[in-house]
Amino acid sequence: MERLPPDVMERIAGIVDFNDLPVLAEALKSLHGWPQIIEDEMEDRFEVLLTFGVHEDVGEDEVLLSAKKLNFGSRHRFWYNWDQKRKHRARLTNVFIREAVKAPDNTFSTSFCPCEKEKLKERKGLLKLPVTKGLDFPSTLKILSTPRASQKRVLQIVEKLPRYFEEITLSGLVGQPDLVLGVIEHFRSSCFLSKLEIRSCDLDSAVLPALAELLIQEKKVDFHAFCDKTGLHEIEKFKFNNAAVKELIQRWRDSDGNCNGRQKKISFWMVTAEWNAVTTSCSYIASAKIRTSMTQCRNFRIDHASKKSSMDLQGTWDHEGYRGCCVHVTISIVPCSRKREAYDPQEVVTID
Repeated sequence: MERLPPDVMERIAGIVDFNDLPVLAEALKSLHGWPQIIEDEMEDRFEVLLTFGVHEDVGEDEVLLSAKKLNFGSRHRFWYNWDQKRKHRARLTNVFIREAVKAPDNTFSTSFCPCEKEKLKERKGLLKLPVTKGLDFPSTLKILSTPRASQKRVLQIVEKLPRYFEEITLSGLVGQPDLVLGVIEHFRSSCFLSKLEIRSCDLDSAVLPALAELLIQEKKVDFHAFCDKTGLHEIEKFKFNNAAVKELIQRWRDSDGNCNGRQKKISFWMVTAEWNAVTTSCSYIASAKIRTSMTQCRNFRIDHASKKSSMDLQGTWDHEGYRGCCVHVTISIVPCSRKREAYDPQEVVTID
């Protein structure tokens, strides 16, 4: 390999996909000439930032699309030349899906970004680009305030996306719990997802079990999911009840307890009565009670029978008033910090 002419080496590096370039660099780092050629090749690659717009006036097989091309070290510019022959030189870093606005001249835009009508099946190659971390930011997917009538279209786009995003934000999805659940389900098997934010979205009873699946999975990245308290005061609609939380705890206790040395947590809001029911059930199995300040209610730590991890349950009163109507709950799974005797499986108590 080190005896190859420089032009041949450049051609080899030029046809390697983004995700394989670091592998090639590591394999050939001791060979003269290769490290510099691969470094030069990386500088010639570019990032693609996609924005999808959804609107009721767009056909079922169409999508509103805006793409920005970013060469390393340069500013964004809109990309209209869809050269699929050079797709191996591109990587996908940011994807936005949001509601589009129709102007009087029948053009569409999303937050001042012009969008063009495209056939989704013709542009699906853009959704197959390698998804990797950007220069100074993680790879992100954001779905923002899409209308309820478009949730089927949004799910179609999401289901065509690769599962390599590191951060996902869902915001303003009113009356679309199925969309929230569909996004979580699509990325459930992702090995890279480290942050999930759900803000101002309507949720239902299926969301917490889906989040529990992300929490319990054995992944080699830290993970944090956050849900704000939208709809909390509409108690009949807000389904993060004590039964769902106790089911989450029991599922973790029934797992092998391995968290790969990583910290994972989910944060959400509950009404005080529901949280009190959780703490009552947990009080007799907790390994330790934790109280760190007067703003916190009853908190617990539960050690897994395997001694591989522990679960911390922490509730904090609403800042609007001490002992208010709602509690901010954080459930964390952390590696065991000290040795404990393993539980006798016959003595492990099921949460009622």
